[in-house]
Amino acid sequence: MKRLILLIFSIYFISAKAQTIFTYGNTPVSKEEFLRVYQKNNHTITYDEKSVREYLELYENFKLKVKAAEELGMDTVEGFRQELEGYRKQLAQPYLTSKKVTDLLVREAYDRLQYEVKASHILVNCGLNDMPKDTLAAYKKAMDIREKIVKGNMSFDSAAFNFSDDPSAIRNMGNLGYFTAFNMIYSFESGAFNTPQGEVSMPVRTQFGYHLIKVTDKRKARGEVKIAHIMINISDPNREKIVADNDSTSAKSKIYAIYNKLKNGGSWDELCKQYSEDFYTNTAGGMLNWVSSTSRYPDEIKAAAFSIKNDNEFAEPVKTEFGWHIVKRIEAKAASTFEESKDGLAQKIQRDGRSDLNRTVIIDSIKTANNFKETAAMYQDFLKSVDSTLVSGTWKPDSATAVKMQTKVLFTIANQKYTQADFAAYVLAYQTPQKKSNAQAIVTGMYKDFMNNSVYEYAERNLAETNEAFRNIYKEYRDGILLFDLTDKKVWSKAVSDTTGLQQFYEAHKQEHIWKDRIDVTLYDCADKKIAKAAQKMAAKGIESDSILSVLNKTNALNVSVKKGKFERGENTTIDSLKWVKGTQKISDTRFAIVRNVIPSQPKLLSEARGTFTSEYQNDLEKQWIKELREKYPIRVYEDVVKSIIR
Repeated sequence: MKRLILLIFSIYFISAKAQTIFTYGNTPVSKEEFLRVYQKNNHTITYDEKSVREYLELYENFKLKVKAAEELGMDTVEGFRQELEGYRKQLAQPYLTSKKVTDLLVREAYDRLQYEVKASHILVNCGLNDMPKDTLAAYKKAMDIREKIVKGNMSFDSAAFNFSDDPSAIRNMGNLGYFTAFNMIYSFESGAFNTPQGEVSMPVRTQFGYHLIKVTDKRKARGEVKIAHIMINISDPNREKIVADNDSTSAKSKIYAIYNKLKNGGSWDELCKQYSEDFYTNTAGGMLNWVSSTSRYPDEIKAAAFSIKNDNEFAEPVKTEFGWHIVKRIEAKAASTFEESKDGLAQKIQRDGRSDLNRTVIIDSIKTANNFKETAAMYQDFLKSVDSTLVSGTWKPDSATAVKMQTKVLFTIANQKYTQADFAAYVLAYQTPQKKSNAQAIVTGMYKDFMNNSVYEYAERNLAETNEAFRNIYKEYRDGILLFDLTDKKVWSKAVSDTTGLQQFYEAHKQEHIWKDRIDVTLYDCADKKIAKAAQKMAAKGIESDSILSVLNKTNALNVSVKKGKFERGENTTIDSLKWVKGTQKISDTRFAIVRNVIPSQPKLLSEARGTFTSEYQNDLEKQWIKELREKYPIRVYEDVVKSIIR
């Protein structure tokens, strides 16, 4: 009886899984596929009729476009194949990791991120492929330097100055400042975090050589600070001509004038909007992202941010390579919790040297799962074909040897054979001149890399067959690239390049985009009555606003500010208060306007609203295209299946 129930359930499950929700042409789309994509692309999943049917129509259009791209052979183009291959390698990484190792690395990284270490180092150069005697000599040199320091015969600073192969040690004595997890090479980071404060580590190996690390301080991480800034550029718009600091109209003069206004109670938002030259943030109060000790903001910005004790206070102006800044603290928060951080840390680990540990574990598991077998004798045989030309990066097997290499198997993965010829091709592709090495040492390192890469790539190539989740996401990316490429050709690029079609579309639709009555005006805001009177007098003589600013702002960069342009009714309250007639009008003792022209309501020119018309033309092209595709590949929707989803 139990077997019968299980059989009935299995038949029902297979049937439900295979239900078709719609077809386009002769191609079916399953309910399971639709639901998977629907659930993935809706943050708030609802199954009401409106939501389901709207997404169903979108997915129908998506499948139609992909079908059209395939029929055009776009999936066979070399550029498409290369792009998809790049995505495949990225997408495969999360599926080829050890969760256990990742979890340990995430916890370690999180614990280290709670602290910042201040350290100095001494470097003894040593390449990864150096000959054993040179590697040993570098290690002994590092140990000799360490012994001098530990016995008190020489200070660490003096040793760094005299012996370190890091060129910067001459000026900074090896001081690296504060850093935390992910700021340094993983092995170096571990050496620093594992060395007690005040002590000198044993030699730590990296690709650069051996390092002696002295930890001089360890402090709790300072958390993050949300900041805003007001910025004045130190260069012209083309960032070519640097403005001298002693120039009375310089950025420094202007930033300190703004700073003084703030100290005297000026509105941050108003001053930011009026004067800040960070045009991405000035209308939003100069708001920037969160700043931490390790974020990529300039050091001067970080120092100012962490020096501010309270929210809504600001620091004295600081100069960076980009300009002068006044930094304001908006909010401060402690470091994130482990639960808040773990997903982001897992992603960072994939891109960090830590991933080598994970890769080693995965490679071993792939070998075990796929019956990896190595023929040591064939590797020893390969060594006989290598000579000193490999050290100079010019090795090449003779033709007779190359032929024999094709049948000599170094190792197998499942049923896949990897021959000496495969390894020889790898060596030919990646050999480079090595100054301090011998042929055997180079081959040993390259063979290890070749073998590990081959094992990893074997699993990567077969991942779509062995992992359903990867197979689904890989197909989504494939279809997405095809969709993008064909839509760009049919819609986006066409709308931009088809100037005749765009002009025709504009003529047919220009009455849908009308300017209201507009006024062409220049507004002057002046520091006081005297300045306003001087500005108005100069304007009456026909002097342009730029020249007025140049003359009147010599003594104070904030004496006069100008806003000019064409404005519609309702766009600006000050503009609306003006009399819409040509001429000069006084607004207040310190403000006046010059109305140059009054422009009656009229259709927007294509040049004035090209972005809007181009976007609408693109939408029109896409609608026409979808109509053609639906005629070519008729859609049939299975209503009973759709209704089984709606609830």
